[in-house]
Amino acid sequence: MHHREIEIKTYQNDITEFWYATAKHPKEQGLTLKSHADYPTEKAAQEYMCKWLDTILDECSACGGTGKIYRWLNDDTPQKCDWCKGTGSIQNTLVQHGGNKHTISNGAKA
Repeated sequence: MHHREIEIKTYQNDITEFWYATAKHPKEQGLTLKSHADYPTEKAAQEYMCKWLDTILDECSACGGTGKIYRWLNDDTPQKCDWCKGTGSIQNTLVQHGGNKHTISNGAKA
């Protein structure tokens, strides 16, 4: 199965018969994501991994998904991130640059 062009592999434990999913990390080369929970079906394991991949791919790189920007070292009053509008996610965020408006969806860049 593929989700957003990333292959998700599933396997079943022979003893417990629970399902697990793995996928290559979309941003960190050489790392693999693994589900650690026991899923009763293959579909449930795949759905978990799809959600996890969406979270990683849509995370705002400006604030690291926190929705807050610290302007200087030891800043006690962080500001709302301008890029993601404080949501921590770039999915379906309207951004404006150079007089043009773009809707960013599914991790695409404007």
